[in-house]
Amino acid sequence: MNLSANADRLLPAGLENGLKDFLEYHSPAFLGRNLRRMTLLYLRQCAREGFHRELPDFLDSMDALFDLLDLAEEETKGWRMEKVKGTAG
Repeated sequence: MNLSANADRLLPAGLENGLKDFLEYHSPAFLGRNLRRMTLLYLRQCAREGFHRELPDFLDSMDALFDLLDLAEEETKGWRMEKVKGTAG
């Protein structure tokens, strides 16, 4: 499915709500840091045991996911900051 081909198309409501809930309660930066660490550990293990044919596809997918998590962190950092400010006062 190519959502970018149709600028008027929106995400289904369930997916949009799920993403909002996830991003509000889980830091994309925290998730990204841990996934990057796990990816490097996987690459180190591959270097010891031999690389798998799926590695290029895996790395492409992880790279795209890291870009998405970085964007999500930038776009939603105010969500978590506002909650902290709201509970402190």
